[in-house]
Amino acid sequence: MTTIRALLLRGSVLALVWWLMTQGDGLWYYGVPVVVVATAVSLALTRPTRRDRHPWPARLRAGVGVLRWFLVHSVTGGLDVGRRVLGRRLDIDPVDDHVPVRVASPLGRVLLADLGSLTPGSLSVDLTSTGLDVHVLHRDMPAREQLADLDALLVVLFDPPEQFDPHEPTDPPETPTGKATP
Repeated sequence: MTTIRALLLRGSVLALVWWLMTQGDGLWYYGVPVVVVATAVSLALTRPTRRDRHPWPARLRAGVGVLRWFLVHSVTGGLDVGRRVLGRRLDIDPVDDHVPVRVASPLGRVLLADLGSLTPGSLSVDLTSTGLDVHVLHRDMPAREQLADLDALLVVLFDPPEQFDPHEPTDPPETPTGKATP
């Protein structure tokens, strides 16, 4: 039943996307094969699961939160990096840091690394089994806290609830490793 439901839902959403992209004209002689193939690829890449995830309202809020997180940190980070680089004095003190990651989903972990790199002032270096190694433009930048916020959103978005207890104490913030780069 889960597969049939996922097939109908994904096919409907993809058909709607096709209809919107063609501005209502349809072009269904192209659209039907495209929607069928896209639905099949979607099902092959991400198998439907039982209701072992957070309820959809929580996941929707987390998805909006991820988008909001990215937009806010892109703008504020871009302004901060511009101020540091274009100022009279070059205000950078690069450091490498290891940030613990709680999201278990491979897709969530990669999204964390990618969004962390797209945020100005930080660059994901390596995604390990224990966390994310990042290069930060200045040791005073709150990259660890920002990535922890994003990680919490991605846990709700991608991981089953039994893998995440919101009342579980988190690791205390650590100071950067201090491995300054030349």
